[in-house]
Amino acid sequence: MLVGDVREVVRLQQAFRGVDVVVHAAALKRADTLEYNAAEAVRTNVGGSENVVNACVGEGISYAVLISSDKAVRPSNIYGATKMIAEQLFLRPYSGVAGPTFSVCRFGNFLGSRGSVLPMWARERKDRGMVSLTDARMTRYVITLREAASFVLHVVEHEKGGLHIPPMRVVRMADLAAVAAGDARVIEVGPRVGEKLHEELGDGRDSSQGPFMTQDEIRAMLADLTPAV
Repeated sequence: MLVGDVREVVRLQQAFRGVDVVVHAAALKRADTLEYNAAEAVRTNVGGSENVVNACVGEGISYAVLISSDKAVRPSNIYGATKMIAEQLFLRPYSGVAGPTFSVCRFGNFLGSRGSVLPMWARERKDRGMVSLTDARMTRYVITLREAASFVLHVVEHEKGGLHIPPMRVVRMADLAAVAAGDARVIEVGPRVGEKLHEELGDGRDSSQGPFMTQDEIRAMLADLTPAV
């Protein structure tokens, strides 16, 4: 295992030597924190992605995939803006020049990841007997880590370069919070800076159009998550 930083192109070149496929998931992802750390977001999410592209070309990588977010579509915050630029770096790296195949996989919210809302709600429920919800009207596209990993592998093995969007479920955040809370209270605290009510995937629809998972379906999905949650 190698340890490095996407800001360091020399380290990336060393890591990519003799490699066929690169999956670029490194990013600063805390949208609320990045609103007050824009320069760091740009250095890592944009500059780091440019370094990955250049290292892939220089080291003769066959296929490179960027893990992106629905927040890159008509971005309303710093995080989304940096992911939008990162997508363009991967989708238009070297027009007309032979080299790696570049793809972007655009996802919604990863359920079961360390940065997802579920671990935060679990801590709140344990420590404070409540869970906090920013706005009960919000809707989100969701996918599990297992589903996302399977989709990325499918893209690498079977798809050409370009933008790829997996099928995803849609949840009302109020329903997700109610299921996660159990018998604890759900307290609405107001939206964070740059937070949208509904997300888009770039296909002409947004998450407000559903169809929405029922609470029973959400319960079954959460029960099937990896133990990381």
